[in-house]
Amino acid sequence: SSISFQEWVSLWSKAANISIHVPVLNIKVPPKQLSTFKVEARTDKKNNPDSTFRLALEPLQKVNYTSGDLLAVYPNNDSNERLYSIARINGNLHLSIKYQQNGLGSAYLSGLKLGEVFKARVLQNKNFHLPIGARRVIMIGNGAGIMPFIGMLSESKKNRDVYLYCGLRTETSYNLYKYDIEIALMEKKLSQCHVVLSQEKNSMYVQDALLRDSAFVFETLKLDGIIMICGSLKMHQGVIDALEQICSLNNEDFQAYKYLVKSDCY
Repeated sequence: SSISFQEWVSLWSKAANISIHVPVLNIKVPPKQLSTFKVEARTDKKNNPDSTFRLALEPLQKVNYTSGDLLAVYPNNDSNERLYSIARINGNLHLSIKYQQNGLGSAYLSGLKLGEVFKARVLQNKNFHLPIGARRVIMIGNGAGIMPFIGMLSESKKNRDVYLYCGLRTETSYNLYKYDIEIALMEKKLSQCHVVLSQEKNSMYVQDALLRDSAFVFETLKLDGIIMICGSLKMHQGVIDALEQICSLNNEDFQAYKYLVKSDCY
């Protein structure tokens, strides 16, 4: 993806404090190894204060995928792809997408209608699958990054020691995921859910909630529990800072536990 490469060059340039420019490549090679999907259900972005919507897609041919994998879509049928984290629920592929004005991928997906068929490609993301043998799992997501966790819970077994921290803006924002989370709690696939709202009274972010629950978080690290993070890069950095602070408060070095953290942020 030439666009993804340009974004990487820009980030690297800032981090290295070196001005670098790479000419934009206008690659028109059509994508290969695509599968066909049909839109089974969708929500309206106008009903969400964050302009976020959900799509449920039915694979029309055999596709191997699990929650945490990625769906690559090609709005212009060329090499410019957009990647979205997958939730697998009842055999269908579910996405949560934040609509971005002039966004190539979100505009394309928001324009799909019920019953419409399109082609995309599933990419395995093995480092971000629900760990099977972990004694405890803490899931931390914000915005659309909550969706793959809902899929993991749907595919999970009952009575697992799993905790979810959801970072959203408002109570209305939470409505997009509330039903699925309540089902996971009722089926005992989820032990607890902490909904953290940044634009309501007593506003908080997920990193604030982790610091509030620092004893529990540190106990999870000591138990070799897995911490999974999905969502924005800004949130990811805030969570890492919180984990470093929690370890420091317990006279430990976070680097010794870093292998327990799995991230899929963008």
